Amino acid sequence: MKNINICIVGLGYVGLPLAIQLSKYYSVTGFDVDIERISSLRKGFDKNYEYSKKDLLRKKLYYTNNFEKDVSSNCNVYIITVPTPVDKKFKPDLTYLRQAFLRVEKIIKKNDTLIVESTVAPGTTEQLAIKFLRKKYKDINLCFCPERINPGDKLHTINKIAKVISSNTDHGNRVCKLIYSKITKNIFIADSIKTAEMAKIIENTQRDVNIALMNEFSIICKKLNIETKAVLDACNTKWNSLNFFPGLVGGHCVPVDPYYLIDKCKSLGVSSKIITGSRVINEHYVYFIK
Repeated sequence: MKNINICIVGLGYVGLPLAIQLSKYYSVTGFDVDIERISSLRKGFDKNYEYSKKDLLRKKLYYTNNFEKDVSSNCNVYIITVPTPVDKKFKPDLTYLRQAFLRVEKIIKKNDTLIVESTVAPGTTEQLAIKFLRKKYKDINLCFCPERINPGDKLHTINKIAKVISSNTDHGNRVCKLIYSKITKNIFIADSIKTAEMAKIIENTQRDVNIALMNEFSIICKKLNIETKAVLDACNTKWNSLNFFPGLVGGHCVPVDPYYLIDKCKSLGVSSKIITGSRVINEHYVYFIK
């Protein structure tokens, strides 16, 4: 396989650690629209204090906020790690992802590999590629490899997390496996891009639903004047009890990802009562504990 030169689009909590790790083995150009972010990284400063100056100023790691000017045509692997939030009405907001596809379309070449790590609903990666890459879509390796970064978690670090990969071509799967195996030895090849997309949403939706169950349970316990923790301690003596606890749902993924599945279900005319109900419970639990 020819030399791999990587461009990572988006240097947030997902893109930056990926860029640092991959720059140990490949030439990596990191792009972000945030001018201040790029300026800080070029000076070796991470505002989140996650990485040292030595980590940030590796020889094969470059930073830019000018995609058209500074991203070399020698790049043959593009990894998109931009945010995919929801708007004020909890509808999926793909603005950053669409912009990333538009940028990549200007420079991506035949046989190059495009990897999306941003969370999306099943079918989105291929739909966006067809729409924004147009004819180029047929000539590249399109892949979806969902991020599983847990910011601030020193136990489940990027090199210890299993990586799910999937491509529309065998070559794409080989490229992904080659790249990500530099970081982790635990690689799982999903049978399709849609499967990989769905896996990312389900793993966080499952957690959201389980927490919602515990939150509802704690409300019931309070009405009955029963100590919730005491009940859970008793439950957890059984071997197959799931060790979930009541609490607020925060972070970047768990409060957001279910809405992507809910929106997809609506477009398909499929009921998502449990998932939707869980979101309502968890969004309103803050008022119960005040």
